[in-house]
Amino acid sequence: QKTAYEIYRCDWSSGVSSSDLEMEHLFCRPDSTIEVQLDELWSYQWTRRLKRWIWVAFEARTRLWIVFHVGARTKAACKKFLTSLRQRITDPRLFTSDGLERYSELLPEFFPGVPHGIVVKKKRRNRLVEVARRLTGGSWWQRLIVRVELKLRGQCINTSFVERFNLTLRRGLASLNRKTLEAAKTTPQLEGDLYLF
Repeated sequence: QKTAYEIYRCDWSSGVSSSDLEMEHLFCRPDSTIEVQLDELWSYQWTRRLKRWIWVAFEARTRLWIVFHVGARTKAACKKFLTSLRQRITDPRLFTSDGLERYSELLPEFFPGVPHGIVVKKKRRNRLVEVARRLTGGSWWQRLIVRVELKLRGQCINTSFVERFNLTLRRGLASLNRKTLEAAKTTPQLEGDLYLF
């Protein structure tokens, strides 16, 4: 006799049919990506002692959630995340992220020659006082093209789309709320919640 938890446990990879995975592969793989925004959000798993980080890649033009990875905020987790991302996208023109050093270290290894925009926000007394933006990686010509394209669209280097999506995730999934009774008990359960979202 199975318990209720065993019946409803979120082992989604075995519960998804092969045709569903094929459809997901066809529709959730952008052929040409312009700007991929990268960010992370954290959540507690079951007890407040176990913190999990959700790495998120988001395409700014199409608003497509490309890939996610649940794990620690380590170099190994970042490598797994970027490996999944490399399998999903082709020919990205620009990456934007916060000032996390692991992106600066690993993006040139996984996506050589692609410009990387870095947005660092400085706060004082919980108020935003300064936003520093810089563009690294790629050739000077690629960086110039990115700057001109962003200027023509009336935009600048930012991570606002992925940050807004993170807020949507946090509000839409009970397991990601800060104060919740529905915290995910296991990593596969949290991954399943995200996959179904």
